[in-house]
Amino acid sequence: MMKNILLPSLAALLAACSAVPEPVSEDQTRFELDRARFERLMVRADEELLMQELACRAQAWVAGKTNEEKNEASARCPDVAEFAMGSLGLNRSPAVAESLARLTALRLDASVAEGRACLSIRRGKEVLPFLKKLNLTHVQGECMALLLNVQGYRDYKDVKPENVCNTEADIAQIRDEFIKRIEAGEQCWPWLFD
Repeated sequence: MMKNILLPSLAALLAACSAVPEPVSEDQTRFELDRARFERLMVRADEELLMQELACRAQAWVAGKTNEEKNEASARCPDVAEFAMGSLGLNRSPAVAESLARLTALRLDASVAEGRACLSIRRGKEVLPFLKKLNLTHVQGECMALLLNVQGYRDYKDVKPENVCNTEADIAQIRDEFIKRIEAGEQCWPWLFD
């Protein structure tokens, strides 16, 4: 009688040891897809925040007649660019690396541009492939599309793409500088991403 009990147990043990691992469940797959989709949406939201500030400041400078009017209008713009760069810095999604390469198209002020540079350098190995295969015309077109999207729900009608988007030559220069700094192993430790 005991033989009958042990044999099935031994057979079950052997079957369990030699079994192929169970495939990932549909719920796990859905979770990973949802997480990746959410991360891409967060990256896109950060890109739009950057564009909103750029477009608002460009609108202020276009609409203002005197420097005082321009400065007053610019002061009313949302101050979200550093927040958006910080958010990108904290996001560990692979989508950030591609976004950093695309952000070379944005005409950023000095402090935010340095944040972009430092973040690109810190994530160098991830960003490098995207920088090397960067299509300048495509990236500049994406910048213009981002501006049109922001103009769709804000009153930035007087802002021209050249006010917020770099030229292809500028994008190439920024890209080449980033590649050079990354390949040289440069270190960059801005307070924003610590």
